[in-house]
Amino acid sequence: MVDRIKTLLKNLQLSPSAFADAIGVQRSSMSHLLSGRNKPSLDFVTKVINTYPDTDLHWLITGSKLLKEHSESNIPKPESVNVRPKINTTAKADIETIIVLKQDGSFESYTRSE
Repeated sequence: MVDRIKTLLKNLQLSPSAFADAIGVQRSSMSHLLSGRNKPSLDFVTKVINTYPDTDLHWLITGSKLLKEHSESNIPKPESVNVRPKINTTAKADIETIIVLKQDGSFESYTRSE
């Protein structure tokens, strides 16, 4: 990620100290990061993205661009799973009450009458 930060500095035509001032981190933190002494924190990355929103977050973190075909609209959504309990139809005598839950939050209760 350090190489990508250096590339970002070059593209923005900023010195490390000017960049540090712009994103709101200490200049020494920027120096330690660029020297490899420290790794960028989530706070650091957040400050970069908040200050320079045109920076591709995926590129900054991984070094590659997110392809358009993997955009959020094309990510498959999990299907709803309709789970129904198995009902033992041979044990009818065990069922006292059936409660039907409706989508609006209401319910109906059916009690067995003999």
